Amino acid sequence: MIHPVVRPLARAGPTARRVQPEAIVSSRNADSRPAQRGRTARRLLRAAAVAIVSLYVLYVALLNVFLSTSLFERVINQDPVTLDIHYSKGWTILPGRIHARDLSIRSSDSNVEWILRLDAVEFDISFLALAQQRFEVTRARGHGISMRARQKLALPPASIEDVAQLPPIEGFPAYSMRPAGPPSLERWFDEHYALWTVRLDDVIAENVREVWVDSGRFEGDARITGGFYLKPIRAVVVGPAHVDARPGSRITLGRSTVVAHEANGTVDLTIDRFDPRVLDGSSIFRHVTATTELRGRFADPATLPVGLPGKAYLSTDVDVRRLALNVHRGMVTIGTRIELGAPRMVVSKENVVGSSSFGLNAEVANDGTGDQLRAGLELKDVLLVAADATNILRAPRLSVIADARALDLARDPLHDAHAVIDLPDAELADASVLDYYFPTDTPFRIVGGSARTSARIEVFHAEKRAAGSARLQAEELDVRLAKMRIRGSFGATASFDAYRWESNDLVDAKLSVLVSHGRLASERDPSQPKVQASSLNVDLTAGHVDLDDPLRAFDARFVMPEAAITDVQMLSPYLPKGNMKVIRGRSRFELDGHITIEDHVARGDLHARSKALGFELGDVHVHAAVEARARVHDWRWEHGDLAIDDALVDVRRVSVSRGSDPTTLASIQRLAVKLRSPSFAFTDPLARLDLDAKLSGGMISDPAAVDARP
Repeated sequence: MIHPVVRPLARAGPTARRVQPEAIVSSRNADSRPAQRGRTARRLLRAAAVAIVSLYVLYVALLNVFLSTSLFERVINQDPVTLDIHYSKGWTILPGRIHARDLSIRSSDSNVEWILRLDAVEFDISFLALAQQRFEVTRARGHGISMRARQKLALPPASIEDVAQLPPIEGFPAYSMRPAGPPSLERWFDEHYALWTVRLDDVIAENVREVWVDSGRFEGDARITGGFYLKPIRAVVVGPAHVDARPGSRITLGRSTVVAHEANGTVDLTIDRFDPRVLDGSSIFRHVTATTELRGRFADPATLPVGLPGKAYLSTDVDVRRLALNVHRGMVTIGTRIELGAPRMVVSKENVVGSSSFGLNAEVANDGTGDQLRAGLELKDVLLVAADATNILRAPRLSVIADARALDLARDPLHDAHAVIDLPDAELADASVLDYYFPTDTPFRIVGGSARTSARIEVFHAEKRAAGSARLQAEELDVRLAKMRIRGSFGATASFDAYRWESNDLVDAKLSVLVSHGRLASERDPSQPKVQASSLNVDLTAGHVDLDDPLRAFDARFVMPEAAITDVQMLSPYLPKGNMKVIRGRSRFELDGHITIEDHVARGDLHARSKALGFELGDVHVHAAVEARARVHDWRWEHGDLAIDDALVDVRRVSVSRGSDPTTLASIQRLAVKLRSPSFAFTDPLARLDLDAKLSGGMISDPAAVDARP
């Protein structure tokens, strides 16, 4: 008998018995799949990790072998003249990051040679770029850096001194020449180009101790951040770069000549990409943007191997209080400010030494029409001293105010500079120093005396000209003019509309001289005055003055309104009897004239007059009013000879008396004398003189009484 519960299963038969085990197995497989996938993933991860570690170990092993053996040099330095890289120790831990000690990178092309040295550096490099002859660094941290670069020479140096200031570069000669002949094919044809390209990004350089480019050398301690790109012959990019120079740095010429010391501050520099093949001279400034904030001290110019114009000597120590430059693509712009000063400077030339303190302030500002540079220079306590320690000039102040709008460093900067030089007051202890400005063969000299002077000069650089004026006041001055000496109190004003320094000439020059209490004497006997004048006015004008021969041509007007003859023998050569003398106290006269001088020869009109001129011949006295007019030409005024045209001597109210007796012995109403002379010589005035006299209204009371008795 079958149990009731079992009977249904039995009726199901064999099929029912098979279904139950399959269902159980299927349930078990579904439960085990996640575990299997986890085990597979773990196996894959373990395999990947092993592969990565293996690759990393292989990378470290192979690259460190590559860096520590000669393999690196054989791969990189295939052409050591073009690119040469060396280091004392190199290694890597992280992929693409290289560490090196005593790294040296040297390169050369047809124009430039350079070498970069680093005590220690780590950088991230692109190996793919290396395979394409590109040294590309995306990150670099360096310490203890030196950079040297120099241009190759177009012509051989004349002496070793010409290249003594260039930086020495290990492995290269003292200097190199640019390739002769036509440019190499690599210069213009890419298919022939085989030079390495260098690109450095995200660079931080600590303890930069030297940057030496041509003759300019920075020494000290600086921090530089930024980047650099160089494709030799093709392209250059610098920056943006930031330089922080620490106190104690200095700038030199070559190995040891100091230009600036105690330098410190910051420089921000960007040089946009440019092609050195098509860049010429200062046009590189078109690609330069820079700002500076620097301080320091310039070295004494006397220690520099640079001569000043005219063999002058300059010694000073300039304090650079602020050197803030703002340059945008070659244009000096707002933000530029320069402040310099020196407590004392000494300038010498030949036998004159000058000293003063000075301060310079300059800035760029916008006046509404554009950027303009404005600068002010002030010298204080100016002193000029002769070699024998004699004071020549002393001035409390001399100032220079300048401005310019041409601030393009690529196109003749400051070519439109305009400056005003002002000397408001100065004492000339020895006025003869002014002789320096006259050629030595000029018949004009300041022999002696002291004076006070002032001057103002305006300079227009674009027009290559200057305009100016000056004043001079002297209580006692001794002047030589041709064969005449003039002494007295001088007041003079001079001006010129243009001094053109290329041709060394003046345009529209004027000189006005007033001599008070003057004494006129002969150069042969300057201590014995021939004439005394209460005043003498001379006005000189010239449309053009050749400063190599300043008295060659000018126009002169002179007036002597009140004068007296002090040498009683002065007129003897011009009177009929040579021993006739001028009576003291009866020698007053007036004189004026207008002459034009061309090629040192004068022509013009002279006018002299006296209301009461007296002569004596023995004990006979002659008194008269005299007026003389003459037109002259071919007057070689520097020597004295001339030609007289239509001269007229008009003598009126002539009276003759004897001794102190006022009784008139003879009288003449008028004596008119016409004179001509084709060659009048002051040394022998009557030799070639044609006279035509006309007498009117004469009377003689006793002919015998007028005979002169000694």
